[in-house]
Amino acid sequence: MTNFQRVQLKSIIKKLIFHKIVIRHSFFLKGLLLYCFLQCSYLSAGIEDYYPQKTLTSSSNYGETGLMETPNARFMGEASLRLNFTSSFPNEYTSLTGTPFSWFEATYRYAEVKNKLYGPAAYSGNQSYKDKGFDLKFRLLKENYYLPALAVGMRDIAGTGNFSTEYIVATKSFGNLDITSGIGFGLLGSDNSIRNPFLNLNEGFRGRSIQSGEGGDFRITDWFSGPAAIFGGLEYNLRKYGLKFIAEYDTTNPDINDFNPIPVKKRINLGVNYSVSDSLQLRAAFERGSNFRIGFALKGDFYRDTIPKPGPKNVIALDDERKKRIEKNPQIFYLSLNKSLRDESLAIQGATLTKNEASVAVASTKFRSPVRAAGRTARIVSALAPEGGDRINVHMMNGDFEISTFHLNRDKFDAAKEYRGSPAEILEASTLKSYSETPLIENSGFELQYDFPEVYWSMAPALRHQIGGPEGFYLGQLFWKTDTNIKFSRYLSLHTSFGNNIYD
Repeated sequence: MTNFQRVQLKSIIKKLIFHKIVIRHSFFLKGLLLYCFLQCSYLSAGIEDYYPQKTLTSSSNYGETGLMETPNARFMGEASLRLNFTSSFPNEYTSLTGTPFSWFEATYRYAEVKNKLYGPAAYSGNQSYKDKGFDLKFRLLKENYYLPALAVGMRDIAGTGNFSTEYIVATKSFGNLDITSGIGFGLLGSDNSIRNPFLNLNEGFRGRSIQSGEGGDFRITDWFSGPAAIFGGLEYNLRKYGLKFIAEYDTTNPDINDFNPIPVKKRINLGVNYSVSDSLQLRAAFERGSNFRIGFALKGDFYRDTIPKPGPKNVIALDDERKKRIEKNPQIFYLSLNKSLRDESLAIQGATLTKNEASVAVASTKFRSPVRAAGRTARIVSALAPEGGDRINVHMMNGDFEISTFHLNRDKFDAAKEYRGSPAEILEASTLKSYSETPLIENSGFELQYDFPEVYWSMAPALRHQIGGPEGFYLGQLFWKTDTNIKFSRYLSLHTSFGNNIYD
């Protein structure tokens, strides 16, 4: 607690004594003092707040964002991807979690149960049991000053059901402290500490199937059904050192699990996470009062493109004499445009030049961002087109199909390029269309000439894999692969692939 926080707390206590407020129940007094402490910690700044944020969002053992055995209401940033691995006896988890949106998280998990065999020894040998699962998590409420973050999630929604669970969870931060509490069903509801609240809606929520299947089935009737339990935990961020300390109350009760009972000495799990960098986190935990768990999480943020890109090529604008010649002979414009676009790894598909506007359709395998490709195309068109045209139309192609059209105001574009304007002015004076009933390539002044049919082929060695089968953990094949592609027209192609076995 900082000095400022102590002063605030002492001030509150003095006011209570001054006004002769008598509190007979010590439990209420302790709760009031705890609330005051948390509010002081939440509102006041300490020296650690000035250190860079180093602690990453933690994942549970199962992969989704959470504590250890229990989830929380936190999410990674949108467009994030995390590889998570944790190992202890008997369960080892490898998972991949993606957050395409800030309110949605999906996890694909692979579990190895080390103390069980996959099947009969004659069929699977001594291979340990494997289990695949798929999880979903949705944000219901974003945390604000007064209310906690709220999320709902489901584990193993179409798997064998050995790890299936559903939950509603809330998380609230008080400075460096995160408090999580929720209600769990299925595996998380094994503690059976409360009555299932959904029974007030329908008696169908009372029962839950206890038979595990072979996977792949959505057991919708089991969701949020059966016994329920309250779970919770704490997370404390020591940002200065990149550490996060975690404590949770585990309601999965693995000692009474029908699938694979495990001895339990304590229901409290303790863990610590160390953020090595912005992408790597190391984990250690002491679970069930008897077992240690270690793991790591590798995270990538793909919201921003961090791969350096070469700058645009230098484009020299045509002089007035050449631009006047273009007005009389547009073919000069098309040829110059073709060469300049090719230098930027942009393939022209069609173009039309009129008195008021210039239109060009381009495709590219270099630029994944259509905005970057459209911007470099417009820059070249503006440098080559005659004066007088007030609009540039860039038609973006994906293969042989037009997917979007950028309509740019040429004056605003040139002003921003010369630092006399701003991107906001370009946006205000421009439009974007994501569909077109008349693609430019079907009616343009400059069209590419094709000699159909076009035939392409390639040959190379290739591999085929299967991981996690009951016959063996890994099955693979090396073969010689031949691919052919016959293109009969812009909109009709035939792809074939065949191979000869080398070794499997």
